[in-house]
Amino acid sequence: VQIRQHLQAMGFQLSWAAIGYDKLGNLNGAEVKALQLQLAAMGERLAGILLLDAGYSRAQPLWEICTDATDQPVVWFHTSPIPDSEMPELPENAHVIEPDWTALGGILGHFLVNNYTPQKIVLLPAPGEKGLPPQIWELREVLLKTWGPRWVCTLEWFDVFPEGLPKDPARSFAGKLRRLLLDTGLTRFELDRYFRAARSLDAAIWICADDLLALAALDHFDAQCSPNQPRPGVMGFGNHPFSLARGLCTVDPSWPTFVEKAIELFSGYGRCSKVPTYRVITAPSNSVYGGNILARSEDEF
Repeated sequence: VQIRQHLQAMGFQLSWAAIGYDKLGNLNGAEVKALQLQLAAMGERLAGILLLDAGYSRAQPLWEICTDATDQPVVWFHTSPIPDSEMPELPENAHVIEPDWTALGGILGHFLVNNYTPQKIVLLPAPGEKGLPPQIWELREVLLKTWGPRWVCTLEWFDVFPEGLPKDPARSFAGKLRRLLLDTGLTRFELDRYFRAARSLDAAIWICADDLLALAALDHFDAQCSPNQPRPGVMGFGNHPFSLARGLCTVDPSWPTFVEKAIELFSGYGRCSKVPTYRVITAPSNSVYGGNILARSEDEF
C-alpha cells in the first residue's frame, strides 16, 4: 500500500494483476496468459513488477514468469529468512528486499538481557527447518553468553517428527496454509503436536522464527487451553500487519526503509534513504503473566 501511494504521488500509473496459486500449487493458465498480455501491452510504460508471492518451490515460479516477461525490475519482500539452499539463481532484474535478520536477533537478545531477569526461553525455528535461522541463532548466542545455557533451549522440528515431514506440500490438504507453514505440508493437527511438545518444556517465553509461527502459537493456545490456564509469552520477528491486530510482541525490521528501496528501483529516482532502525514492539500477546514481554520475572517462578 505504501509503495502504491508513493508511486501514484510521483505520477506513475499503476495496474493490478490478480494471479495466485490454487490448493494444488498450480497457477491458472488463463491468469498467466492475461498477465503476459497485460505486460506486453504496457511496453515501455512498464516500470516494474511488485510480487506478493515469489512462488518458491512451485512447478511454475511466479518470479520466473515475470522476469521472463520483462527486463524491468521485479521486486518482492522476504518477511522471514529463506535458507540459501532454497534460493534459486535469480536474473539481474530480480530484486529481493529483506532486513538484516542477524541484526534483528541481536536487537531482541540485548533487549531481553537489558530489561529482564533470566527466565526459561524456548526457541522455535520455522516448520521443517533443520538448524536455526539467522535471527534465532544470533539471539541464542546473546542469551547463552549472558544468561547461560540453563535458561535457553531449542525445540527442533525433527525432535517432534523423527519420522520426517510431508514431502509434497503442493498436494497436501493444507496447501492453503503454505505461507504460514513454509512449504512443509503440515496439517493443523501436526502443528498442534509441535506446540504441545513445546508446552511440555515449561518455558516462560516462546520465541518463534517469525510472526506467522508466533500467531499460529497464539491460535493454538486459544483452541487448546482454557482462558485461565497459564500461558508462556510469545514473541516473533517481522512486525506483520496481523501482529499489530493480535497484540503480538515482535521485532520491527523498519519496513518503511525497505519500501523506499523498492520505490527507488521502480522509479529510478534516489530517495532520502534512511538506515534501518530495528526495534522491539512490546505487547501483551494475551499472556496471563502480564508485562511487556509476556513472561514472569525470576522472582515469580
